[in-house]
Amino acid sequence: MTTFHFQLEDNEKSELITEEDYVSTAASCIESGDSFYRFVSIGMTHDVSLMVSAAAESCMAFACELYLKSFLYMNKKHPKRMHDLDKLYDALDQEIRDEIYALHPKGNCPVAHLPDYFYLQIREWRKGFEVLRYQHELKGHACNVQFIMELVDTLRIVAAKRCIEKITTCNTDYIHAPKKLPLFMLSRTCAAMGLYTCLTDSAAFQVICRGIDPDIYPSIKEL
Repeated sequence: MTTFHFQLEDNEKSELITEEDYVSTAASCIESGDSFYRFVSIGMTHDVSLMVSAAAESCMAFACELYLKSFLYMNKKHPKRMHDLDKLYDALDQEIRDEIYALHPKGNCPVAHLPDYFYLQIREWRKGFEVLRYQHELKGHACNVQFIMELVDTLRIVAAKRCIEKITTCNTDYIHAPKKLPLFMLSRTCAAMGLYTCLTDSAAFQVICRGIDPDIYPSIKEL
């Protein structure tokens, strides 16, 4: 029987032994990421100025960290104390990185500088959560907010899709699948307010700016 402690750091961590353990932790990781992701979406809907706040930026960066870690758990890898977004991204299998890169809208990324600019942005955002939660200590900061918004949108779609696929292969019914959420939820919110830039006519652009149901994942309308 597990005992829970009010002294938070004294609570036990889950054991990771079986494939089900890893998939369950991945699903929990996505659920936790969703809480930060949805928090930003709800806040932006009520006050668009929050989009460029340290609170929203740090929440988006932390949600990215959690979604990236979910991929590692799904592949029976333990991210341990890895937090930097670029290190987590580099630890993914090439197939997953390719899928993320292909789906990411890259709305305001200079096309002539891709893919280098994409990887540069991940490196520049690598400590987003760590740094921006102490934004009050900075004289100021510069960042590409649209990129991290698109990244968290993209990671959420791919992580949820792959987690559902993993759950179906597990012989258990105790793992809860990720909840259904609108595709590119944050980017669509900004586009609806006329605050979104897209230099490409990608499949993601069709969803974000034109509201067209995607053929990205034909069997899944919302994740």
